[in-house]
Amino acid sequence: MPSITEQIRQTLARRDGVPEDRMLELADAYSAEVTRVNERLSKAVSLLHKGLRSEAIQSASLNPNAIDSAAALDFPEFDEWCEILQFYSIPLPQDLQRDMVDQLNEAMVDAQPLDALLKHHRRLAIARAPLAWRLKTLRRIAEIDSTNGVWQDDIELWERARVKQLEPDVKDAVATKDEQKLRSLLAELTGPAWRIEVDRDLATKVKSALEEINQTRVAGELSKLASSIYDAFCQFDEPTARTLVADWDRMVALYKSPIDPELVEQVSGAVEWLKEIDREALEKRERAAALGKLDAALDRRADRHTLDAAFGALSQFDDPPPIELIQRYRLAVEQIDIVGKRRNQAILAAIVATAAIIVGVVVVWQRADNLEREILSAETQLRSMVDTKRLSDAETFWNKLEADSPNVVRDSRLTALSASLQSLLAEDASRVEQFNQYLTLADVQSPDAMDLSSLGKAESLAFTEDEKANAFGVRRRYTQWESEIETNQTTQLLAQIASLKSRLDEIEKLPADQVANTALVDVLSSIDELASAYRRANSSAKAQATSLKNRGVAIRDALRDRRMREQAETEAINRIVKSATLNDLERNLKAFSAAVPDSPLVAEFEKAAGERKHWDLPEEWNSLARAAAVALDSPFSDQVVSNILAQDRVLKTRLANNPAVASTGNWLNRMSRYDGRVKALQGLLGDLSDTVVADLYTVVDTDGTGKRHFIYNHYYDRMKAMLPKPDPRSLELVANGSGATKRSDPLDGPFKVIQEPFATIRWLNIQHQSMAPTFAKDWDRELLKLIAELRSRPELDSLIKEMLVAHLLAGTAEESPELASQLVKELALLSQRAHIRDTWYEPAAPSDKLASEVEDIVIKRVAELYRSLPTVSQEAASLRKRRYAWVGCIVRDSSGNAMPHLKRTVDDNGQLAIARPSSESPTQTDIVVVGTIAGGAPTFNGNSRDQLAGRPLFYLADQ
Repeated sequence: MPSITEQIRQTLARRDGVPEDRMLELADAYSAEVTRVNERLSKAVSLLHKGLRSEAIQSASLNPNAIDSAAALDFPEFDEWCEILQFYSIPLPQDLQRDMVDQLNEAMVDAQPLDALLKHHRRLAIARAPLAWRLKTLRRIAEIDSTNGVWQDDIELWERARVKQLEPDVKDAVATKDEQKLRSLLAELTGPAWRIEVDRDLATKVKSALEEINQTRVAGELSKLASSIYDAFCQFDEPTARTLVADWDRMVALYKSPIDPELVEQVSGAVEWLKEIDREALEKRERAAALGKLDAALDRRADRHTLDAAFGALSQFDDPPPIELIQRYRLAVEQIDIVGKRRNQAILAAIVATAAIIVGVVVVWQRADNLEREILSAETQLRSMVDTKRLSDAETFWNKLEADSPNVVRDSRLTALSASLQSLLAEDASRVEQFNQYLTLADVQSPDAMDLSSLGKAESLAFTEDEKANAFGVRRRYTQWESEIETNQTTQLLAQIASLKSRLDEIEKLPADQVANTALVDVLSSIDELASAYRRANSSAKAQATSLKNRGVAIRDALRDRRMREQAETEAINRIVKSATLNDLERNLKAFSAAVPDSPLVAEFEKAAGERKHWDLPEEWNSLARAAAVALDSPFSDQVVSNILAQDRVLKTRLANNPAVASTGNWLNRMSRYDGRVKALQGLLGDLSDTVVADLYTVVDTDGTGKRHFIYNHYYDRMKAMLPKPDPRSLELVANGSGATKRSDPLDGPFKVIQEPFATIRWLNIQHQSMAPTFAKDWDRELLKLIAELRSRPELDSLIKEMLVAHLLAGTAEESPELASQLVKELALLSQRAHIRDTWYEPAAPSDKLASEVEDIVIKRVAELYRSLPTVSQEAASLRKRRYAWVGCIVRDSSGNAMPHLKRTVDDNGQLAIARPSSESPTQTDIVVVGTIAGGAPTFNGNSRDQLAGRPLFYLADQ
């Protein structure tokens, strides 16, 4: 079917015009579609503004894709169509939110670099990788997607979870001395990526453990090196010994404990040996250098002093110089001595010749020399003063020099120094003027009005001690004032800190749900204001304020995390308690760990979810009880009974304990013994037709007022025409218990003939034939009822009636041990009266009344039992009532106490049960009562072992 935009464009393209009704229909459809797409876009952009970019893209991409739908709704003829709608006065559809589409498209482009990381992140989550791995990936995602604040919150949440894992991880790694794991933990603890504060003691413990491992390794290396060095020394292997000693020195530098003296002793011999070798090599090099130096001095014919020094340097060595070098040295010295003697003689002659000239020049030279010395002295003193900036002394010295020694000051050297001095004096005057100006600006009466910038400049310009003292005085006055301000503000700041600390203590003690949203914000705001209010407080007090701020932020973050965790936990638990089916319950229990991984309920919920197969057993019992109840309300059949018994056997292989079975009556016994009782009825009722009394009639002589006798019914059929006559006659009467007959003495007639016990036996046979399934189903009650009806049979002889009662009661008890246990006295009485019943055939006064003791004891007991035994319909009703109904599950309150949570109200009183693995055979199921419901209020009993959070609760109505 064409899309709505295609339909609009097709309609606009029609040549026969655009019908108004069609435009109205299309406008409504288009407006509805735009509304739907805008809602989808708005929802996705709302997630985007919350920083949930992935969720926003996923929301927009759900089928039908909102972005594609928006593109489909944007067609070129839209403006033309709107003009037509206005012409027909049809309301224009709302605008398509194209800016939202642009935002989502931009978010999709930005999210592309994250795809690989997000896939890796999901794989780690599915694989339940260690939190450290997942946190590293999450940090990388947050680094790339820095505009999404959700990652930062997740990182802090995961970091708190990781911090809880670090302590046992560190403890385990330290205990096992796992160096690789310790180094990994140290890198993680000291890394710059943490956003929350990590306990520094953990890093210290890891460093200590690594240091201990390293020291142990170094100690082992030292032990190995000592042995190897000793072996190399014994073999005089110098290269190996040198290499090993260098390694030994490097390890000694790393080892922080005293070295074992035995190891030092092993190494010391080799060390001394190598030092001796080094000394000998050095001495050889120095001797060779000294020899070379002497040889070179001889070659260049050095002076006597140089030669003596070079030769004397060789005297420190044990080995003497070569004899050739000694001879060269002595020859050179002798030649130098000869040349010296000759030079001295020539000099003596010249001295005598020039003595006269020198005497004349000396006087002139002395005068010039004195002036030069004065100039040099003056220059030296003046230059020293100028160079050391003693300008005042230099000026005084120059003035005195000008007055006392005009010839000296005219020297060019002093003139140049004077020019430099004047330049320096001008510069110093300018400096002094600036110093005085700056010091004047800084030296004001009120210290808080001091210009510290001017004071600093004055201090930098101060040169003389007086200037420095003046600047110092101003600075000291400012420092004293600043110290007083600092003391006052520090005192006030500490008081504020103490007050805010108390407020934080109170907030920290409260549960997360009882902390007002503004309470902590107010405290943090007050702490932030301290910095500007008390700027001059000392650093210690400011550090306390910073520490308090950090604590407040930590409490805020902890409260936020706790609230988020509690909210996530509440939502996850709400999904659990609102599960529509047991499969939903299992799924929500398993999903809880992903929603709240650090909750203490995770282990319980996972264990409860692992018991899923046991939860179906209550319903399997319900199915059996339902089928049994239906069967009890209907006539039994072999097939129905067989199916129910098979179902019960299968259930018992899986269900070890079932409290619902209690008070459901005798239904299972009825069914399990049904087949046997059907067969037993044949002997109890069906075979009565084969007994002696089955074909007997009762005959009473003297027209029914005499004694009763028993005759066979076939005999009666032959003789019935003569029996009514009053003439005395003899009859063939039953003469013994086996049914034999004999001719009697003449009896007074006429005779009254009663078709008993023949009629009763025939009645019992009919009962058997028509009601055998009913008898077999409700054995006790039906047979007791039959005995009661037999007792009321009129005209049936009392002894034969008693004989049949005893027969039926004994047969009933034989098939019902439970009933037999309640008829011991009655059966014994009937057994004791057997000898009386044995004379049933003897003539006696006619009576259909049972003996009084039989009536009072046996029949009365039969009636009592009949009234007390449960009916089949009662058992069926009990089975229908004693069925399990899933009504909720076990949860825990904020204190960790188990509590029942019902998903619906239960008005009737009853029990609460759980289905768990059997304590004796885990493959079987025990249904265990864990609580009660009274007045609609559920409560648990004292057995907390079975109160596992997450287990479903089944309601079982009271009996």
